[in-house]
Amino acid sequence: MNERMEARAVALVMDKEVEYVKTDGNIHYFKGIGHGERKEIEYIITAEILPTNNMTWHCECDYPSSYRDCKHTLACNMLMKQMIGTPTELREEYIMRVNK
Repeated sequence: MNERMEARAVALVMDKEVEYVKTDGNIHYFKGIGHGERKEIEYIITAEILPTNNMTWHCECDYPSSYRDCKHTLACNMLMKQMIGTPTELREEYIMRVNK
């Protein structure tokens, strides 16, 4: 991650421009807002916990998917780390669901 992208992500967290929304199964949902002319746009950012306990991040923004992470996914990852030790701490372990 380059310093410029990291600085943008930190600013998103500090300015509360990303927030945790909910968890559904093994997917954590976050919301981010656009900038400049795009302030009215909301982006959905997800962190899917895989069976390997790794996370796959996805964002609806226009940042090219050929890059690893956009500023929104980086910011949500930072936000998630800030939630450690709080009542809203998010889990990072995959949970196998068994249908009965």
